[in-house]
Amino acid sequence: MLNKYILYLTLFLLSTFAHGQQHIYRIDWKGDSIGYLIAEQSKSGSLVTFDLKSRTKFSFLMSFDMYNEYYSVYRDGKLLSASSENTVNNKRKSHSSVKFLEEMYHIQVDDKDRIEEMIISESISTLYFRPPVKAKIFSERYGQFCSIQRSDSQTFVLIKPDDRKNHYFYENGICTRVEVDLPLATIELNKIN
Repeated sequence: MLNKYILYLTLFLLSTFAHGQQHIYRIDWKGDSIGYLIAEQSKSGSLVTFDLKSRTKFSFLMSFDMYNEYYSVYRDGKLLSASSENTVNNKRKSHSSVKFLEEMYHIQVDDKDRIEEMIISESISTLYFRPPVKAKIFSERYGQFCSIQRSDSQTFVLIKPDDRKNHYFYENGICTRVEVDLPLATIELNKIN
């Protein structure tokens, strides 16, 4: 009986790995590597899961240790649930959750709740695996849609709620580089695998 469970577990794990992708990005600031981002996509039947995890450490007047995670689940191209958490120096700075219930999204960002009726088919997490199709993309972190525009054939510009712009660069449909405009600096994510 135990051998049967081990066989099923092994087959499940092999099927999970066979249907997954992982992209690793080095995070650079002023020519120095300050961290990493791991973007994972896995498929199981009609479910597609995206998981982004990043860690950065740098000093700019003081030391910062930042950890961010985005997690999204889609079924047949429609977002079912999502969450994000952002910490700085081991203290939570923001968090969000999104759940599709009763034909609408229930969104909580920090302590604010809202409802969204527009179907979500693309989000920040999906950008690391394919270029956007629509002119608006959902941000798991901000809990709202952001405009995204094609800059040239391989580049897209995301306009965040604070009007800062992130640039996503693609080669053969895969995101190879991201320029992220932050309040104190611009960092660059470079795909290394």
